[in-house]
Amino acid sequence: MNYKILLSTLLASLLLTGTLSAKQDSNHIQTDLQQSKENSSNDKLTKEDRSLAKQWMLEEDDWIKFKEIMSGPRGTWSPGLDPLTALGVSETDPIKRRKYAEIWIKMEVRRTELELEFERERMAASARLFPTAIAIDNRQWIKDYNAKRFTRVKRLLFFTDTNCIDECKDLFRQVRGSVDNRTRLDIYLTNTTSKQEISLWAKKMGISQEEVKNKIITLNLDDGVSKNAGIDIQHLPKVLMMRQDGSINPYK
Repeated sequence: MNYKILLSTLLASLLLTGTLSAKQDSNHIQTDLQQSKENSSNDKLTKEDRSLAKQWMLEEDDWIKFKEIMSGPRGTWSPGLDPLTALGVSETDPIKRRKYAEIWIKMEVRRTELELEFERERMAASARLFPTAIAIDNRQWIKDYNAKRFTRVKRLLFFTDTNCIDECKDLFRQVRGSVDNRTRLDIYLTNTTSKQEISLWAKKMGISQEEVKNKIITLNLDDGVSKNAGIDIQHLPKVLMMRQDGSINPYK
């Protein structure tokens, strides 16, 4: 019998056995570490925590991280911060940060869709159950507002046409002097529907865009207002004063 061959075979067998044993030990260590990690996760998370993590589309490790973040300065700076934002603004790993951002967008889109669907259902329900009712009855509010408006604002009604320049300048200067923070000057042009002509006339009168923008002075088409006020458009310009109760009187 060749003892060298026998010895070589025995050594090879021992080495193979050692390698398999080391590999098995390594597998056992990894399994133990994984089990230890899972046990640690289970120790930190309650049943409610795991349910919430699932609702937020997060892993249990993410939820543990979220709880740790909110137990620190971030919880003081931003109490009540949602998990995805808390994780996203605290994350330094761009891959994980992107993951949280994408989950946030998915949840936000879904939330908006559901809220819009429910709003449509509420409107449909209102139409079915109260078909003749006004959704928001603000008629009394409008009436009260109009009543108060005349106690706060005095209106001067200035009737003229775009051909009146020199005569209107003197009268306009006088009327303009009566305008204060409780008075509005409404100008009605009787002979045109052209915004360009009205704008040119206003420029000749020295009316600024700021006055028109802030409704200190308004420029209007006549549109029958002069007729309702009893104004003879053949004898212009004319100025009327609207009192607080809505009555109209000649301007003095």
